Amino acid sequence: MSGQGDRKEDVAAIEQKLDILRERQKKMRAAVGVFKNPFSTLFYFFTGVIPQKIGATFQWLSSHQSWVASALVVLFLYVAALLVEGPQQQAAQVSYTFLKMCAWWVGLGILSSIGLGTGLHTFVLYLGPFIASATLAATECNSTNFERYGPSRFICPADTDKSAAAPQFTDIFKIVALEAFLWGAGTAIGELPPYFVARAARLAGQRVAELDEGAEEIKQDTSLIGKVKQLALNRLGNLGFVGIMLFASIPNPLFDLAGLTCGHMLVPFWTFFGATLIGKAVIKVSLQTTFVITVFSKEHLQTLIYLIETYIPVFSGRAQATFEGVRKQYHRQPGQEIETGGKNPLTLLWDIFLAGMVLYFVLSIIDSAVQEHLVSVHEEEVELERKKHEAEDEKDKVEKRSKTPASEDTAEVVSETTSTRPLVRSTTRNQTEAQQAKEAAQANRPPSPTRRSSRLSPTLSKKNI
Repeated sequence: MSGQGDRKEDVAAIEQKLDILRERQKKMRAAVGVFKNPFSTLFYFFTGVIPQKIGATFQWLSSHQSWVASALVVLFLYVAALLVEGPQQQAAQVSYTFLKMCAWWVGLGILSSIGLGTGLHTFVLYLGPFIASATLAATECNSTNFERYGPSRFICPADTDKSAAAPQFTDIFKIVALEAFLWGAGTAIGELPPYFVARAARLAGQRVAELDEGAEEIKQDTSLIGKVKQLALNRLGNLGFVGIMLFASIPNPLFDLAGLTCGHMLVPFWTFFGATLIGKAVIKVSLQTTFVITVFSKEHLQTLIYLIETYIPVFSGRAQATFEGVRKQYHRQPGQEIETGGKNPLTLLWDIFLAGMVLYFVLSIIDSAVQEHLVSVHEEEVELERKKHEAEDEKDKVEKRSKTPASEDTAEVVSETTSTRPLVRSTTRNQTEAQQAKEAAQANRPPSPTRRSSRLSPTLSKKNI
């Protein structure tokens, strides 16, 4: 028992030292950031993150050589079908255009949701403007028969009937539904890395730092919204397919933590991904598309322009001019540029906003990658420090044993044996004396009456005779 107690005390002492080390590492990571310490952050990025990612990529390629070889063969055949003249060339070019479009929107969706809160808001930057342009073109041309890609995109056809009825909401929704679905599918795919990270950590018996930190922040939020967030995260893994789908169907910045939570609770992959795909690529993106089409329809847009010019004086008279310039774009000839009198404030602000969002996304990706790299490095340092302290404790125990002539257990056994020897001797002596007394008593005892009568019976019989 004393050995187990000493072992527990040693483990507690080691953990106390490691907690001090972890706290120091946490403060060090908090001081690293693009906006806090840009030089150190870039140093860690170029000397630690990039070599690590390159090494991991080559390791993955070397461990999946058959898949890589098959992909290269398929790519070679596809490029040959694109370049070599023949009946397959036209079909290959059509499929290339379609695949490029799919890769563009799926990629934008992945960029929107990948990372823990560091995604690029590609709906605001790309899909939203695309749906708005399609809506304006449809209402301006009174038709949906126009190109959406290439140099002739969103240009009214030459045979447009201006007297025709304006397209209905469903007509406009149909021409942007595929792009919206692909973007939503990309956002669902971007939610998978947190899920896989948490699942792998749970199977390895480890915890995810991001999940613990996010849960701690939510616990510290005592507001009603914080309580709702805490309840949702605690129950999410038990809600099943429908609960995850509903959680993914609304604009929810907590869904990164939801992916971590589902992975940590070992929710089946197809349950998580299927619910996320339906929630994001069908329900959520349909609501967003409906909102943009409604706002940018001609009658609603005129109301919005009136409100902007009325309540924002700097845009008085300019918002309507900008809108008229946009309307002319839909009636231009392919390749023709419409003169708008230079950059207007709205266009300039939009360009600055777009550049700022892209720059912030790049910097946030660098910051997140550096933090992830430092966490892995610090975890290795903690494990090395743990092994070092355990080795030192074991060495101290060996030295103490070598200096002690006899162990405590041996001394106790010897003392117990020595103390019991007089008891054994006294017990043996008493038994011997009792046996001797018994034998002496039996030797001095007179014969019993039965035996005496049996001895005298022959004499009496002779006298009688």
